[in-house]
Amino acid sequence: MTDQPENPFPTTPLESNRAALAEMLSQTELYRTSQEYLDLLAFIARMGHFSPFNALLLRIQKPGLVWAASAYHWATRFERKVKPGSRPLLILWPFAPVALVYDLEDTEGPELPIAVAQIFRATGTVTEKRMKKWIGLLSGRGFSVDFRDWGPGRAGQVTRKLPDQGTEGKVSYNILINRDHDPNVQFASLAHELGHVFLGHLGKDNDRFITDAHFLPLPRRELEAESVSYLVCRRWGVDSRADTYLVDYTQPGTDVTRVDLDRITRAAGQVEAALNIGAKTVFRPVERKKKGIMLIGLEKE
Repeated sequence: MTDQPENPFPTTPLESNRAALAEMLSQTELYRTSQEYLDLLAFIARMGHFSPFNALLLRIQKPGLVWAASAYHWATRFERKVKPGSRPLLILWPFAPVALVYDLEDTEGPELPIAVAQIFRATGTVTEKRMKKWIGLLSGRGFSVDFRDWGPGRAGQVTRKLPDQGTEGKVSYNILINRDHDPNVQFASLAHELGHVFLGHLGKDNDRFITDAHFLPLPRRELEAESVSYLVCRRWGVDSRADTYLVDYTQPGTDVTRVDLDRITRAAGQVEAALNIGAKTVFRPVERKKKGIMLIGLEKE
């Protein structure tokens, strides 16, 4: 018999909130099979103008959601207005309780472009120049990235370095990437290794609000990290091999009900924030309060 902690995750208010979300996800039965899990990830990836976590919240509130935007965004970008009496959907927003958005079917106006999702996609092309820019950003945030001459079967790895004993330094990380891979593949590998960090697979990191999840079985850790890589890549417009890997990890019969989508979506958002490629959602460029709900301004450029 192996000794296991009764509750490996700290019971802080933040963790209590996450536990509540996990219970809500279980009750909504958003995914029970591997295909449903892949479909849910595809939805979160498609809603690239919202953070991964907010896209998850939208799916919970309305599983049949087609496309969502703020009333201001519908009006200014698509010349559509919200129908009277439409029920808004809620997303979380920094420095405000919530913000309101509306589904496509709750608006009226000109027809949308067929490829509406492409309007919000980034270029999807990763170049060596762009990779160098991201590596420079990461170097100032406690991540060093180096390249190695590896065979085609190895993509990357990440290690953790604790601060010297008696110092007040922060935990740092070293990421190794295959030098011979295409920049798009390197980007997917970078997102995967950063995913391991923010998912807690290398241990707890208080400075980055990361809880310890190193004890999870290896297949589950890889599924979670590859899910993060899939989300980051698809939301940036990069087609990576994560699609194939996820199919391998989620073959029929695979138990995906224990996968923590809360942690995955938050980790994907942290990866995007670390690379400065976060979601952008447009709201009315003024601040006002109505019935206790804050409607906030334009997205950060």
